[in-house]
Order: sequence, then structure tokens, then C-alpha cells
Amino acid sequence: QIVVLPDGNLVNVFNLIRNDNKGKIRGFNVAVIRSSDRGVTWDAKATIVSDIQYVQVTDPDTGAAVRTGDIIPEVAVDRTTGVLYAVWQDGRWANGAYSHVAFSQSTDGGQTWSAPTKIDNAPAGVSAFTPSVAVAADGTVGVAYYDFRNNTPATGLPTDYWFASCDRGSDCTSSSNWSETHVEGSFNMENAPVARGYFLGDYQGIATAGNDFGLLFARSGSTPDTSDV
Repeated sequence: QIVVLPDGNLVNVFNLIRNDNKGKIRGFNVAVIRSSDRGVTWDAKATIVSDIQYVQVTDPDTGAAVRTGDIIPEVAVDRTTGVLYAVWQDGRWANGAYSHVAFSQSTDGGQTWSAPTKIDNAPAGVSAFTPSVAVAADGTVGVAYYDFRNNTPATGLPTDYWFASCDRGSDCTSSSNWSETHVEGSFNMENAPVARGYFLGDYQGIATAGNDFGLLFARSGSTPDTSDV
């Protein structure tokens, strides 16, 4: 994903995947390259935001795979201040057993980044997944994601969609400065179409209009193998 800084410089955030250990960055990595000439030339070497500690999300009742945006980082920029915000799924807070929403920010155009912070409210032993991020005109940072916090031992896999926000001027690297709103659900993930796992889509999205956020996402339907946008 490419975003434009207030000065016109471009920042491209992507997953840098290495099969060797060159630069000690084997595996999945949130990475950045920048252009100061409108995309004519780019950094020869990527800046690493963080490694991605991959987790295969599964149905906690059956063990069936749930296909998510698990190796896809997202980025957004505050068009007033130029602060950059990145989110992705990560298993570091659950010893690789469950995924959570990782957050990092850069105040210097993507040259350096804060240590990853877990910003979702999914309890221990519950996966949160497929985060997306945007910044409103007033600087509010918004992140949307799914989780299984309302699942029970009963048949089905209740799934919910959430929106978390952090105000401009707050320390968004602290999870205590994020507030959460319930958006949708619970719906039964086990009714989702199956494509290498229950699958609602890799890319959900947020757009902004002034200080408002608009969320585009999918939920499973009321019968098997169905979904609604």
C-alpha cells in the first residue's frame, strides 16, 4: 500500500518475505520503502518496521482453518501531521497460538517506527484478525477488525466486527488510549464460503470523509457457504 505524506513524498508499506536469513530478516516482515521524487526513484534498501509472527487462525471448536488477512499489513497517514500508522496480525502476545492486532507508528516519514503494540480487546485465548486502518481529518486513528470473543461451546462460531479509535494528541502506542465500538455481529463464521478455510476476504477497508469513518466489510450469511458485504 502506498500513502502520500503532506510534503508529497511516497511511503510504500508491504510484506517483505525472505527464504534466507539475509539481513537477519528471514520470514515475513512489515517493510517500508520511500520515494522523495513522486515515485521516480525509491529507497534501495527497505526499512523494517517489525517481523510478522504468523498465526493460522482456526475455528476454536473444530480446528478448521479460517482464512484471514494474516500476512497483509495496512498503512494510513495523518495528512496534517504526516504521522504514519501501520497495523497487521501478529502472534507475539500469545506465544504464536492466537493472533492479535499489532500497531506501530512513525513520526519521521517512515524512517523509524515504534515497537509493536497490541490494540485489540480480544481476551486471552481468542484471535483477532484482518485489521484495517484509516485517519480522519481531525487526526483520529481508526482500526477495524474481527474476533471470536463471543464464541461459546454451542454449535457455530459467533464472530464480531469491531472499531477501535485513538485521538490525535494521544499516545496511540499505549493500548490504554484506544476505545472500542461494536460494529456488527455476532454472525456464524461457519456459514462463510470455504476457500482454504472459512473466508470473508483478505482486504476489508476503511475510508474517511472529513471526521467520519466508513467501513466496508463482509459477514457470513444465515445459511452455509454464503456471505454479505
